[in-house]
Amino acid sequence: GTVKTLSAINVIDNLPLGSKVLVLCPKNVRLNWHHEIETFSQSNVRVTSLRGSQMQRLSALVEAIKVKPDEISLAVLCYDSIAGMWDYLQMAEWTATILDESHLIRNPKTKRWQYVRRLRDKSKKRIIMTGTPYANSLNDLYSQLEFLGQGFSGFATFKAFKSFYGVYDKVDDKIEVLVG
Repeated sequence: GTVKTLSAINVIDNLPLGSKVLVLCPKNVRLNWHHEIETFSQSNVRVTSLRGSQMQRLSALVEAIKVKPDEISLAVLCYDSIAGMWDYLQMAEWTATILDESHLIRNPKTKRWQYVRRLRDKSKKRIIMTGTPYANSLNDLYSQLEFLGQGFSGFATFKAFKSFYGVYDKVDDKIEVLVG
């Protein structure tokens, strides 16, 4: 409802032909990307959903990486599959990587974040999309900003980010966040 996907499709449409784009998203919106590209894209974008068994996902990834010079290849993978596909995902140089519902990488201590952070360096362009940038505290923003580029959070480490933005004060049995 906030045209996040449409905005991302606009970016995809302006990539050079021959580009490879990876979309990471929740499983329940994976197939939505097919519909949205068909409806709104103005370019020749081929969408491949990486789903099924490990072998089916691998086969689909190989097809997605074989981009033709007159098209843009878009591979869509759910967040839960990134660990199992990591050895193969890192073999490609991605023109762009899009994190749909990027708040799902908010915890920098998770394996999911570790894979996504390493994927950042395999992508020339990076896009985050979310309607809920933080659910618990401003600390949720660190990983999302760092996916866009190392140091984009303004801090070298999560600990430094947290010590600046994560200052809490207890007032009448309620916790209030004090922003530096």
